[in-house]
Amino acid sequence: MQIQLPEIENGVQHAPLLSSSRSAWLQFNQNLNRDACSLVDERVIEKRIEEVFQLDRDDRRLFWLTLARIAEMAVVQAGAYADACEFQAAGDLLVNPRRIDVHLRGEWHPVVKIRHSRLSSQFKADIGLESPACWLAREATPCITTDAILPWIHRTLAQSGVMAMDYLESINRRMCQVANTISFLMSWQVRDNLELHRRIAARGRKDESFIESNLCGFDIDRFIAMHTEIHNIISRNRCSTRFLDSVCSAVNT
Repeated sequence: MQIQLPEIENGVQHAPLLSSSRSAWLQFNQNLNRDACSLVDERVIEKRIEEVFQLDRDDRRLFWLTLARIAEMAVVQAGAYADACEFQAAGDLLVNPRRIDVHLRGEWHPVVKIRHSRLSSQFKADIGLESPACWLAREATPCITTDAILPWIHRTLAQSGVMAMDYLESINRRMCQVANTISFLMSWQVRDNLELHRRIAARGRKDESFIESNLCGFDIDRFIAMHTEIHNIISRNRCSTRFLDSVCSAVNT
């Protein structure tokens, strides 16, 4: 992700009487800009989510727009992973829970499932010669305790009651596109990004357009626009209704 910062930033950054809370939001969003200029993975996104909940939420517009910027980083990165045939990394952001606890019959404390590993492999010693399916059905009860980032952050934004419906729908559409791109490329049996580009180059313009229409190719326009909205809040105490509902965008309530 390559971004160009809005020109308003410098004026706000040096504005007098900027509260410590708003300075913190400004700095945090500058950190997000730096993240977006480098490789953003699940670990970085998780770290930013943890950090944003530690900031002062005296102006909820700043909180929700900043969380939405993290959502933008996540969905754009998921699309980039899918387009590059990095299906596991895309799936981790899209569907693979970050934590699953397995409750075993007769045990007080759950066992954390090893991510990207089958339960039958993790509990192989306990299963022994028994059918893994029968043993797991009888002895183990998996419970998702931490969802994948994208469904979690989309649900959190939707439950806020302040995000514009059009924006929430745009996240959902792009999540669906990531899933469709993964399915398309896997059905085409493409192993990696190099093979994908080799196949595209070997086909005619019509086939090339068809293939590219099934890729994500997400841009970062919303990520940049939210950055501008945040600076408008800090400098003018107002923002548009593009991402927030009409009441929340006008005043902090």
